[in-house]
Amino acid sequence: METFELTLSDDTVLSGISNIPTHTPARPKFCPLIVGLHGGSYTSQYFDVTPNYTAKLPSNSLSIPFVAIDRPGYHKSTPVSSVRPDSSFPEEWGRRLHQSILPALWTEFGLKNNCSCIVLHSHSLGTNGAIVAASLHASEPGTPVYPLGGLVTSGFGSLLKDTGGHVSQPDPPPSHINIPVQVKDSTLLLPGTADDEVYAQSDKLDHAIPFDEIASLRQSWLSNWKQKWGTDVAVPIMIAFAENDYYWDATEEHLQQFAMGFPNSPRIDTSIICSAPHNIELSYWGAGWYARSFGFAAECATSLALKK
Repeated sequence: METFELTLSDDTVLSGISNIPTHTPARPKFCPLIVGLHGGSYTSQYFDVTPNYTAKLPSNSLSIPFVAIDRPGYHKSTPVSSVRPDSSFPEEWGRRLHQSILPALWTEFGLKNNCSCIVLHSHSLGTNGAIVAASLHASEPGTPVYPLGGLVTSGFGSLLKDTGGHVSQPDPPPSHINIPVQVKDSTLLLPGTADDEVYAQSDKLDHAIPFDEIASLRQSWLSNWKQKWGTDVAVPIMIAFAENDYYWDATEEHLQQFAMGFPNSPRIDTSIICSAPHNIELSYWGAGWYARSFGFAAECATSLALKK
């Protein structure tokens, strides 16, 4: 994919990658711009690992534009500099996503390519900011700057296992922490769930994770996300749990519990992907997951356009 770097309306910098395919008969009449939001300790390259493990394949196949950002604090994207006492890291980066990132992406990639809306494709810790942005979009007075058609998410939920989200609380806390690559490859992309060509890219994909990003999960997010953010989300949502997720409890009960956190969503598709690891996009299940995500995004764009 092609790299990009934008200066946003709030003077922050956003980096990422994009794939803008040529128009073919496969392009949906109402075409979404799909925006990828990577998880913790990765970058936008998570969505473009090798020629065989990339969102570029379904993007080209369906002629649907795809953009993946480096979330705040990753690669060249400006970090979240401070978190107010009455706020949290997910809220701060989610607000930036809604107020400056998505409007810029819509102008730069959506409007220029005759897209009809944005659909978010989030993984793991990319999801809480997506939920905040979708909530703010729904409660925006007047017409929002960008049209939002839907949200696709995996590797995130509302019930962590004992193995997920625990960090020590040093004083002062560090700005970032590192998860060793060998640990990630043995827990998030379980041995035998991807080709060797993917594991060979592990160092390239690795990035330090903002400390507040991981610490905020148990400190604040899990206790209030439904009441504060989930209840206002008004777009269709597709949720998948990986059966062998290292962090999240992948049970049908938890899946439905998580889905119930979005009472105003007009459509919620849920599934547990059997035998899959946390990093679905990097795994053998990635091709199928991308196909479902792009198909869902096309359906969301059509529903939004004809609803009007």
